[in-house]
Amino acid sequence: MKLSDIMVNATAIEQGEWIGKAHGTPIPGMGDLCLKVRGTANSDYRTLMAKLSAAIPRAKKISGSVTPQEVAEMVATCLSETVLLDWSGLDDENGPLPFSKPMAFKMLVDPRMAPFKDAVEWAGEAVGAINTAADEAAAKN
Repeated sequence: MKLSDIMVNATAIEQGEWIGKAHGTPIPGMGDLCLKVRGTANSDYRTLMAKLSAAIPRAKKISGSVTPQEVAEMVATCLSETVLLDWSGLDDENGPLPFSKPMAFKMLVDPRMAPFKDAVEWAGEAVGAINTAADEAAAKN
C-alpha cells in the first residue's frame, strides 16, 4: 500500500467541507441532504470530548454507571459544537430548515433522529478522506 493511499486532507478535517449528493459524495440513505462538516478527528472535537469526559464524576466512571443518555449528550454536544457547520436540503413542515447549533444539538440528541446523527457522523468520518488522491493528482497538473 502506498502512503499516498492512506493520507487525508488535514485542512478539510480542521476547516470543513461540504459532503452530499450536490457536492459529489452522497450521504448514504439521505437523498439530497448536504452537510458542511469538519472531520470527527478535528482538534476541537478531541479537546471538547476530553473536557466532557473529565467532568464525569470519578465514581461514575469507576462503577460504570455513566448512562447511555449521558454518552449520547456528550457525543451530540461534540458533533453540534465542533463538527456540523451547516446543512442544506433539510426541510421541516414549513419549508427549508435554517441551520443553527441549538437545532443541530436538539436533532443529534433525539433518539428518533438517529439516522440524522448517523449521517453527521458518516460525513465527519468521510471529510478529508474523500477525493484526497484526486486533489493531489490535480495539483500535479
